[in-house]
Amino acid sequence: MPKMTDDVAALVLAAAWCSFLTGLALAVAAAELGAEAYRVGPVPDDPGLLSDALEDQLVRADLIVTTGGVSAGAYDTVKAVLSRLGAVEFVRVAMQPGMPQGYGQIGGVPIFTLPGNPVSAYVSFEVFVRPVLRRMLGASEIFRPTVEATVTVPFFSIRPVTRTTSATSVGSTAAQP
Repeated sequence: MPKMTDDVAALVLAAAWCSFLTGLALAVAAAELGAEAYRVGPVPDDPGLLSDALEDQLVRADLIVTTGGVSAGAYDTVKAVLSRLGAVEFVRVAMQPGMPQGYGQIGGVPIFTLPGNPVSAYVSFEVFVRPVLRRMLGASEIFRPTVEATVTVPFFSIRPVTRTTSATSVGSTAAQP
């Protein structure tokens, strides 16, 4: 068995920490809406373990959110397992960050599969999951308030996608990324 170097160990630790923080951020975001959020830690890339973890949640969940495993790889455990458990569609959304997404139902429970990148996962939660949770919780206003502004500096995008970025207000109708 090859010896794990300090660099490899640091990468493994960083990936685990990143996954932990992504799940925690989404659980907090759901709880802030008034939802009772149950966070399940990272599940290994094993079809049986993933299937078991998802089926365990079906007994208590009104909605399931997963992160990671929705990219365009040749074989993704998440896609294979979800295709057996229910009807889930995987799409590439014209949005950056957050292009790969999935949605559907397993066992009659809605599911959203978000990208594994922490920023992409959070932005995707805000755009797709938050409005659904707000509606499920009985809110009449499901979207965050918006403000129209004019960008005062050039903003470049290679692809025709909706880009999300933070901005600073520099007046009543102007913003700078």
